[in-house]
Amino acid sequence: MNWRLLDIRIGRANRGQFFLLLLWFLSINFLFIQIDIPVLKYIVLPPALYILLLVTIRRVQDMGIKIKNISAMIFATLAFLVTPYLSLLFMKYLKVFDITAYLLYSTIGVIAYAGAAITTFLMLFFLTLYEGTITENDYGKPPKGLDFNTMISNNTGK
Repeated sequence: MNWRLLDIRIGRANRGQFFLLLLWFLSINFLFIQIDIPVLKYIVLPPALYILLLVTIRRVQDMGIKIKNISAMIFATLAFLVTPYLSLLFMKYLKVFDITAYLLYSTIGVIAYAGAAITTFLMLFFLTLYEGTITENDYGKPPKGLDFNTMISNNTGK
């Protein structure tokens, strides 16, 4: 195995490679929703999340976009996902658990998760359909087909 494939700092991923690994991750996620084995989730999902993050960063690098330019969208998705938990902690801190607080928490949760879903969908839609650069860029040569060994090249300096 080529261990450089797991290095998050180098390489590029084309649309096909990104889409294939995205489908792989979604199928693993769906499988764990159907089979509720908590120990197996904690063993398999962290490496799967790392691979999804890895291929997402490589896809952004293939498009010639600096990761700091797309980090705002990633931050917005994470912020939307964390907001319901923060509002619940706030209510626990104030020791407010009446029907008004429950409705407020539910409303914040629905809005936050809807925002996270929309932001994530737009980001994945953009990453899947936007064509990468066809010439060599700072992260190496363009990957070819579905061959994952072409995600990295020997002459990447970053």
